[in-house]
Amino acid sequence: KVSGFKVKNDYVIYLSLDELDQIKHKELPYPYLQNAKKWLLLGCAIGQRGNDILNLTNDNIVHRNGLRVIELEQQKTGKNVTIPVLPEIEGIIEEGFPHKISLQKFNTYIKEVCRIAEINSLTEGKKLNPDLNRHEVGKFPKWQLVTSHICRRSFATNLYGKLPTPLIMQITAHSSEKTFYGYIGKNSY
Repeated sequence: KVSGFKVKNDYVIYLSLDELDQIKHKELPYPYLQNAKKWLLLGCAIGQRGNDILNLTNDNIVHRNGLRVIELEQQKTGKNVTIPVLPEIEGIIEEGFPHKISLQKFNTYIKEVCRIAEINSLTEGKKLNPDLNRHEVGKFPKWQLVTSHICRRSFATNLYGKLPTPLIMQITAHSSEKTFYGYIGKNSY
């Protein structure tokens, strides 16, 4: 008999609050990069997966009990999630949501956004070597390791200890604390 197992992600890569601020204040040379920057900042503020972020529209913003919230159904899990519209989210969407792009373009563009914003700290991780078509493990400038998943992980990691863990888990839709702690690279204490 073969039993299933889970692969542990040894590389918890996220954007710190300082790095997000650096990205926020960086002028970008092209409108498509400015659009990707807005999606990246929005994603890091709401903690959802790439496709869930990129499918948001003004229809997802509703009023519940006098609060403005974003409501969505996660594609992967089917869970309904309600996220309060905080001031940093308000600032990003005040002119409306950024225009829609594919997840593949988003992943490509946010690397470029982070490169221009000088998110260069050497970070251990793995990335695809296009010549060998294999993933390589090593230390790389952080911008090279950025993918859409950094939004969700940055949200969870940056808010851990600032908001109650069950509230963060409700927004990220993690079902167990053990999974959540592993996700942000912490031991459950």
